[in-house]
Amino acid sequence: MRSDMTLPTLHSSFKPLPRMWRYLVNASANSHVAAMPGQAWSQGPRTASQTLATWPHFLTGQIEDPVTVIAIGDAGHLRSVVVPELTKDPRTLLLGCGETERHARAQIRDKSFGVALIDLQLQDADGFELISYAKKVKPRCEVIVLADSDRREDALHALDRGATGFLVKGSWLDSIVLAVLQVANGGVAISPTVLRRLLVLGEAADRGAEQAGEAESGWGHCKLSSRECEVLRNVAAGLTSGEIAQRLSIRHMTVDTHMKHIAQKLQTHTRAQAVSRAKRWGLI
Repeated sequence: MRSDMTLPTLHSSFKPLPRMWRYLVNASANSHVAAMPGQAWSQGPRTASQTLATWPHFLTGQIEDPVTVIAIGDAGHLRSVVVPELTKDPRTLLLGCGETERHARAQIRDKSFGVALIDLQLQDADGFELISYAKKVKPRCEVIVLADSDRREDALHALDRGATGFLVKGSWLDSIVLAVLQVANGGVAISPTVLRRLLVLGEAADRGAEQAGEAESGWGHCKLSSRECEVLRNVAAGLTSGEIAQRLSIRHMTVDTHMKHIAQKLQTHTRAQAVSRAKRWGLI
């Protein structure tokens, strides 16, 4: 039975996007957005009961088996934003919080969690190093970064370290709960402004690399299996790992394994990059 949680003691010490990328913004599209002062909305946000009533039974994050979460970051932000949001939704279960590097590493090491929220701006720690530590100690965990800015370089660095989410603190278009559920079900959760920087600038960089002959170095030599092509086509259609697993009658973990092999073969870091490169090389 889920009991009411209190915050664990914190230690003082539009141009529309191409269809292939729509799955990246599912979390943002479904986020609850507050109205500006003095502004009225024609339709209010959905209530928790309405959301739970339509939550698919096959997705990770059920009331009887919520997604377990740890949160590492600034005490003020945790108390005012992260903890209230996570504890009011029965699909997520907050196991603990930490503010310093020592207690952050202890949370990562000692807790059995599915998703870690890690603030890049800790008092005495490098948030990027904590991402690497979390992926080393708990390889199957998902990491969502909480950042003060939407710098593309920070997002790329976090993704390279193994993060699957990057949220800008204070963004009106983000929901921490939906971000947790998104990555727990094989997707990614990236703030819209960051996503735009990654896609627009990333595509420009890819085009420049192609013109220089760099991006074409693997063309003609990369071979994907028929199953990998099938999985990637479903990713391009906007399906999550859970949905792909159900459609192909395979395990969720098998889908993730296929995606790792695809990323290695295509030399990409994100699903959007894999889909884009596979299309350019005529693989899907």
